[in-house]
Amino acid sequence: MALIRRPQRPDAGWLSRWSFEINSLSMTASVGIAGLLGVAYWAIAARLMSAEQVGQASAIISTMVTLGTIANLSLGPMLERFLPISGRRAGGYLVKAQLITAGFAVLLGVGFCLVGPVEDMFSEPWQPPVFVGFVVVQAAFALQDNVLTSLGVARWAAVKNTGHAALKIVTLLLVVVAAGGFALAASWVVVSALAVVVVLVVVQTRLPRLTAEFRDDLPPHRELWSYFASNYGIVVIASVPGLVIPLLVLSQRGAEQTAHFNLSWVLVAAFFTVLGAVVGPFVAEAAARPDEVLSLLRRFVRLVVPIAVAGGLFLAFLAPWLLHLVGKDYGTESVPLLRAMGLTVTLTAFTACYTVLAKVERKLALLVWVQVGSAILLVGLTALWVEPLGLAGIGLAYLVVQVLSCLVMVGPLIGSVRRFRAEAAARTEEPLEVSRQ
Repeated sequence: MALIRRPQRPDAGWLSRWSFEINSLSMTASVGIAGLLGVAYWAIAARLMSAEQVGQASAIISTMVTLGTIANLSLGPMLERFLPISGRRAGGYLVKAQLITAGFAVLLGVGFCLVGPVEDMFSEPWQPPVFVGFVVVQAAFALQDNVLTSLGVARWAAVKNTGHAALKIVTLLLVVVAAGGFALAASWVVVSALAVVVVLVVVQTRLPRLTAEFRDDLPPHRELWSYFASNYGIVVIASVPGLVIPLLVLSQRGAEQTAHFNLSWVLVAAFFTVLGAVVGPFVAEAAARPDEVLSLLRRFVRLVVPIAVAGGLFLAFLAPWLLHLVGKDYGTESVPLLRAMGLTVTLTAFTACYTVLAKVERKLALLVWVQVGSAILLVGLTALWVEPLGLAGIGLAYLVVQVLSCLVMVGPLIGSVRRFRAEAAARTEEPLEVSRQ
């Protein structure tokens, strides 16, 4: 059996050989830097604006980010898995993905403004229509990370995200005079729009070179649609807690507690994003180098485990001290939440290992069901615990769900590793059999 070799990209050499580590570490560093700058962003906002205004802005931004994620229709993970084997059709698929995402973002934004709690989030009648534009920009901004990862240049996405985090602070200082939560959210979106335009121009200019060596090895359309449906289900269901939980905090605990939750969640989300950032480069590399999955998995484990452990320790012990610098109430209120999330983030390394193998094997059914159960439990336990326990109830809910997810995935993870080992052994033995004949 002829082995499928990874096509060498135009930047072949040491950069191509270590592209997984370079892309993954670039994304990890950018998420870490963006997380710290995000804390600085909300800390400055908390110093210069009231807790109610910060709470309103955080509700708008979290809703915008969640809807933008849903608007991607799981096309981002689809691109990471299949663009490296789409041949000359890669450019056309990228254009279609961007247009579909923008159109669905409009529908989601309008739908939210029709049925969502707009009275709590917006203070002027013109703000909901503008919010729809916010969702479109955020959807495009989010998709670009997947686009760049699928093209083998996730390090460019790292530059984009770091620059976005830094420029947000500049625009924040410019709009503070507006003294409103909506203006704060708008300052975020302006920088996102600028990043979207820059990336579109760069990708369009260099696309032929980046895709020149892509091989054409797409599976049948039926399998593509099945993968798409499963991935979309995972993305949408995973987004539900991110949309609902801040609104539960806002409705049951008020804007001030929402501000406390938001500032601490910036740190938590940063580590979830870091762990997610190394998933994309792994899937893209494994799609281009299917004969090296086990080697890539070992390299993935060496990256993801230290990140998860360091993230857990940071959240449990250092993050409360950092928030205490912002304000005594911010640090005190967030300690139980951050310590529970420290354990949760550490355990996420295990589920990340199963997730990448499931994506490579294109077997996502278990992930879908785990995500459904996780979302239901997270929302249900949060609604039950947030009022009596405060923010600690949210952390406890996430920890319980993460432990259950790990237990469910133990057996399937072992099975996936055994299958890849068997395939590797078969590839090693086949040339010997041919030579004997």
